[in-house]
Amino acid sequence: MALSQQVEKFILDTISSSSCCPSLHHIATNVGLSERTLRRRLRNEGTTLRQLVERARLSLIEQLPHDSLEGLAEALGYAEARSVSNLVKRNSRAT
Repeated sequence: MALSQQVEKFILDTISSSSCCPSLHHIATNVGLSERTLRRRLRNEGTTLRQLVERARLSLIEQLPHDSLEGLAEALGYAEARSVSNLVKRNSRAT
């Protein structure tokens, strides 16, 4: 499994279970790398930690019930509902 896939799965599992995004330190520790090495290896794979977090959150948006934007934001670890809207807008422009 590629490092980026491993990191994305860890992010997805962490957000799903605790409604918060893991820190860079937590992710690096989980995959057994320093923070700097993690960032460098992800960059070598053509991605960034931010992109992986956004992909994980977008994946969860598709899986979670859409009862309210506020509830969705809380489940994804965002402080504000507006952040969910911004994420979806950024993604829709990118595709």
